[in-house]
Order: sequence, then structure tokens, then C-alpha cells
Amino acid sequence: MEETVLHSEAAGREELVNLACMYGCAVRYEDMIRTIERAIKVDENARDDFQEAKRLSLLVYACGSNRHLIEKLGKKVGRDLPLSKAEFVRIISRVDLQSRRGRFIEFFAVRRQQSSSTDYVYIIKMSADEAQGQRLVNGTYLTVIKGEDKQDVTSINEKITIEEFYDRVDKELFVICFSEE
Repeated sequence: MEETVLHSEAAGREELVNLACMYGCAVRYEDMIRTIERAIKVDENARDDFQEAKRLSLLVYACGSNRHLIEKLGKKVGRDLPLSKAEFVRIISRVDLQSRRGRFIEFFAVRRQQSSSTDYVYIIKMSADEAQGQRLVNGTYLTVIKGEDKQDVTSINEKITIEEFYDRVDKELFVICFSEE
């Protein structure tokens, strides 16, 4: 794919987006950034493709735990990365809990500090309830690939505010994006 896309004058948006994601998985950050720039030059709408949660999680994989690289990636794709507390709260506050019955609210994240595990992309799984006009949450996070590194943010029956949940998660992870359906 790399040879076909890179040496083709007619490489289109879809091919370049897929190649950039491939570079992300291969932890080839500079190649990924160049390919993102080329895709956006071919079609400005490629930014939307890169902002899609699963693709963004593949791209951020190339950044490792380096906040500067994560922020630079965000600028290239037109999104503030990592997510701020205010954006995290806004997203969870807007989730329609009635339509999600039995399903978790999920976010992708990366570990702030590289660990001995090579898998540092995480998925945060949360449940939420309304109580006295306030949305309360509980949840956990685990590695995406093997799910071996699991951390409970709250105990099973503990419900906390969205802000407190973010503060607990933010000690260990950079929250990247909401995992839309």
C-alpha cells in the first residue's frame, strides 16, 4: 500500500487517510504527519476522517505518551488534543442516557507515562445516571488490545461527578476522544 499510494500522483483522500493510519499503527510518526498533510492538501475534508474516533486512536498510537506530539497531531487534524476537562464534561453531559441503556459511554485515551507494557492506548468505559438533577458516573479503563492493564476509577457502587471522574483519570491518562457509535 505504501509504495502504491506514495508514488502515485492520483492518490486520493481515502488511500492517504488509510496510509496515515497504517503509519500510526507502525509508530512512524513523521511519515504519518507527512501523509496527513498530503491527504488534507488533496481534500480538506480528510480532517473529518482523521477526527473519527477509531482512526484518531490509531494515529495517536504513534505519539506514545508524548504530550507535545499529541498536541501537534491535534493541530494537524483540527482538534484540540488531549481533551480538556470542560470538553469531557460537555460530551458526557450531552449523551442521551435513554438511548444508551445497558451500553457504556466510551472514550479513547493514552497513558501519560510509558509503562513496561507496549500497549498504551486505553478505552475508558463509563456508566452514568441522573441523580437530583446531576449526572453521576462510574467506570474503569483498560488497554484496548489485550485488556490486561485494567484500572477501576470508582468502586462498583460508587458514583461521582463527571469532573471528579476526569480528575482521577487525568492523573494517569490523556483523554483523546469520545468513541462514538
